[in-house]
Amino acid sequence: MAFFSTLLTGWTAPLPPFSVRTPPTIMNYPPFKFPFTGFNVAMTHPRGSFAKYRHLLWILAAVVMICPRLASADAPAPSPTSFTGILHTGIVSIGGETTGTILKTESGTYELDLGKNQALEDQADKLNGKKVVVIGVATTKSGVEVKERRIIAVQTIKTAD
Repeated sequence: MAFFSTLLTGWTAPLPPFSVRTPPTIMNYPPFKFPFTGFNVAMTHPRGSFAKYRHLLWILAAVVMICPRLASADAPAPSPTSFTGILHTGIVSIGGETTGTILKTESGTYELDLGKNQALEDQADKLNGKKVVVIGVATTKSGVEVKERRIIAVQTIKTAD
């Protein structure tokens, strides 16, 4: 029960003597603070509390912070989506924060990531200024000049009917 009161309040009762020659003393260690939380654990004498297990608390805190990231790694990959709009190539921006090809849709402007696929680049050059349908996976990246860049990793480009 003293263990839980230590965790919740940070206060512990005085410890009993450890031997006849050693008087009961309480050594105040700095409180252990769980990262990114307001939760503190008070430390007392190392032989009478879990101060000697302080490294285990750090490991526990690390595991708690890593587990949500591991769970999100198992999330399914996003599926390709169809986007319709006007295609523009040869775009240049300050700081080079552009893929050079954009698609202006009713919902906004997207950059198109054609990868290193020469066939897609040639097709995009032929369809410059025309209404097209692009199929790909949309992502968002943060930039320096443009705070939020919406980019489509293109799989196919074709003219809109």
